Amino acid sequence: MHAAGVTLKRIAEAPPRFKARIAGALYILSVLTAVGTELFVRGPLNVAGGLIAVAVMVVGISTRR
Repeated sequence: MHAAGVTLKRIAEAPPRFKARIAGALYILSVLTAVGTELFVRGPLNVAGGLIAVAVMVVGISTRR
């Protein structure tokens, strides 16, 4: 049996409580990743989007004259 088959067999034989704990840990990790993304990635993108909007308004006002 190759390594992947051995790993799958070990996972299949694992107790249900252990599998549930691993699933819970992965769920918490995904929630924390989503929160971190919202706070640290989306926030700066909103600021950049606001700066672009202001720049477009300034260029629009200056070209009307």
